[in-house]
Amino acid sequence: MLQHSRSRSRILKTLYNQKDAKGFIKLFGLPLKVQALVDKKR
Repeated sequence: MLQHSRSRSRILKTLYNQKDAKGFIKLFGLPLKVQALVDKKR
């Protein structure tokens, strides 16, 4: 069972890249950021 857990953990590490997650958050947060800048200039 422990070996199965290690194998799953290894697979998840290769599939999940924290840099990708940060990029995803930045990308989907961009409209809010732009809107805040536009509102600030008004």
